[in-house]
Amino acid sequence: AYSVIATSDNGLFMVGFLDITASGGAGNDFSGNTTQHGVGEFWAHKLDANGNLEWRRYFGGTNNDRAYDVIETLDNGYIIAGAAESLDFDISSPNGSYDFWVIKVNNQGGLVWEKSFGGSGFDSARAIKPALDGGIFVSGSTRSDDNHITQSFGQNDFWVLKLSSSGNLEWEQSLGGSGIDFSYDVLQTPDNKVIVVGSSDSTDNQVTGNHGDQDGWIVKLK
Repeated sequence: AYSVIATSDNGLFMVGFLDITASGGAGNDFSGNTTQHGVGEFWAHKLDANGNLEWRRYFGGTNNDRAYDVIETLDNGYIIAGAAESLDFDISSPNGSYDFWVIKVNNQGGLVWEKSFGGSGFDSARAIKPALDGGIFVSGSTRSDDNHITQSFGQNDFWVLKLSSSGNLEWEQSLGGSGIDFSYDVLQTPDNKVIVVGSSDSTDNQVTGNHGDQDGWIVKLK
């Protein structure tokens, strides 16, 4: 598991990675999924206040898909973000080798919608947070310079997305220098600014004052 949140019913919701190959298909998942997918899946668990399992589901395709973060929505559903390598099954519009993959499930684990974002390179979403207008912020990293990515600075950039509540892309922004920059979290401040944090070994472009090798890097967007 990579992330856990408290839910509005005093329970818990956690997401992570199910190794389908190692567990022999569905293995001991007991998720109720009738289709065995592939190498790895987004794995979601809903627990009650005492940690008892209420339900669990997996989502993805025949390749390696990992869920890294989750938020609860106002209608008691959940939006999960991560990285997807798959081109099939639950993933309808892949872009490249790995994409940001964002999915919404209802309060029983049914898939409501799914969206892929990225380019032809390696793109991985690591954090998702609610926006003040009811939309969603997603951050991670990108090695792409095409398709949804309109600007590239180096080997690996911060990449921030603003999505509507339905998962439609409203805007995107790449941040970084010519080196390797990874974003691991994002939030919106009460004054409508966006904070993005991660690590950087760049010394140029938008990155100033590098202290050596990988530094913590924090960015505030207007």
